[in-house]
Amino acid sequence: MAQTEFTGVTYTVVHGTYTREGILSVQLTQTGGPEVEDLDVTVFGDSVYTYIPHPLGAKGQPKVKLTVVVQASTAAFADSKATKIPFNTNADTVWAMQPGTANTNEFTDSMQLTERTTEIPFAALATTTLVFEALGSGAWDSPA
Repeated sequence: MAQTEFTGVTYTVVHGTYTREGILSVQLTQTGGPEVEDLDVTVFGDSVYTYIPHPLGAKGQPKVKLTVVVQASTAAFADSKATKIPFNTNADTVWAMQPGTANTNEFTDSMQLTERTTEIPFAALATTTLVFEALGSGAWDSPA
């Protein structure tokens, strides 16, 4: 059986109406929310420890951070590829590893752009790093 190695060159990242082009790398970091700890209400004289559910619930929320590195454009603002995305505006964000291919990983969440950095090195490609963040855990799916 022949094996086709997946190299990631077919990644697509769409944030609202903005489609990323020239993707060099994508990294997804998911941090789960902490477990709720029971509150110890044991008093002097009790023969066993007594716990109740913590009235404030879990401290903190799950978070998702999607970091996308793309090639910088010579007309970055005018062509709407990377620098025209508004900060702190929620939009549906979809990262597809192999778009249009059945049974492949696709991540979807409502995220917002929180960081944008353009690096222009002396003798290499100029890159723009976009960081999208969301409170929640997102959803993994496989497109039909």
